[in-house]
Amino acid sequence: MFGLFRKKEPTVQVHDKIWMSTQAKWKACAHLYRQQPQTLFLSWFEESRNSLRDYFTAQGLDQAPITLTTAHIGSTDKQLIFIEHFPLQEEEQTTFKAMGLKEATVFSALDEPLFRLFKGERMIQLMQQMGMQPEECIENNMISAAIKRAQEKIRDKAMILTSARSQSDWLINAGVDNAS
Repeated sequence: MFGLFRKKEPTVQVHDKIWMSTQAKWKACAHLYRQQPQTLFLSWFEESRNSLRDYFTAQGLDQAPITLTTAHIGSTDKQLIFIEHFPLQEEEQTTFKAMGLKEATVFSALDEPLFRLFKGERMIQLMQQMGMQPEECIENNMISAAIKRAQEKIRDKAMILTSARSQSDWLINAGVDNAS
């Protein structure tokens, strides 16, 4: 009856860790890799993958495994860290499930295109006013819920869904100029 009693498909639990800047996020990735070299970093977009790879190379971490999410096939004994969100939650969830994940950890930064679209700079100012340091990350269920709502707004406004080299290009190609 109108899908009212249909079971909702279970979703993969997402753990968001968010920094004020991409530079601080990359620094956290390098720290994590030094502590846990079995970590595999996954990116949705080439530009992010290349940026993290360049940062790691500058840090002398040339061997750190960084790959595109679409290139990662099968299960692994490595800890998986997604280094950004995909603009659409449905795409993320489909990929997480295809990977057999029950939980996913996503590292994000408030200066990324997805967050700039939704006034991430205001959150940066608020965090600074609260005395947070750039290398500190925030984890909060309210923020994760806000990210999901932002992804829903993007889904509702996206006109064309195509592949792209960067999160910014994806948003432009999808016609998502102002999702707020």
